[in-house]
Amino acid sequence: MLNVKVKYFALYQELKSKKEEEIVLSEPIDIKTLFFKLMEEVPLKEQYFMATLCACNYRYVSAETIIQSGDEIAFIPPIAGG
Repeated sequence: MLNVKVKYFALYQELKSKKEEEIVLSEPIDIKTLFFKLMEEVPLKEQYFMATLCACNYRYVSAETIIQSGDEIAFIPPIAGG
């Protein structure tokens, strides 16, 4: 079993109605798979993911990064400003 902490920012925080959560994975998966698992009910998740930055333990990583037990994963959507 893999214990993982997931942090949500901006849009994802609103969509999930939480800032973070602890999850338990039964097997190692990559960050992209985790994103789609956690965002199952979110419409347009494919489009959101294409512009999302993924971080693991405070470092930006690729979506293919395999998650290890104890990792902290963050999903950071694009942020518009002006």
